[in-house]
Amino acid sequence: MREEVTALEKECKRKEVMRTKCLKRAREQEDEKRNGEAVRQKTKTLLDAETRTLEFKSSKVDLETKDIEQKTRERDLLNKDVATADQKEKDQRDVLLMNDNHLKKLQNEI
Repeated sequence: MREEVTALEKECKRKEVMRTKCLKRAREQEDEKRNGEAVRQKTKTLLDAETRTLEFKSSKVDLETKDIEQKTRERDLLNKDVATADQKEKDQRDVLLMNDNHLKKLQNEI
């Protein structure tokens, strides 16, 4: 009978040690879970901030690209106007030269 009691006490102590180890491991895992959640939340916050920054910079780049395209169109129009004005000036010089030549010819005839 004593042997059975001693065996039961040993079994009880062994199970108590196992229970203590299991509880300790459960607490450690819970702490790891909380730490993991904290890291996850911090990472999520950083990601949201970086996403907002990226969206802001992206919209800024889009606006600058549109501005560059608009200024390029304006430059092209101004270049076209300059080319047209140069051609008109050349045409007027040609007309004046023809008129001067015609005037000299008429003066020579008189």
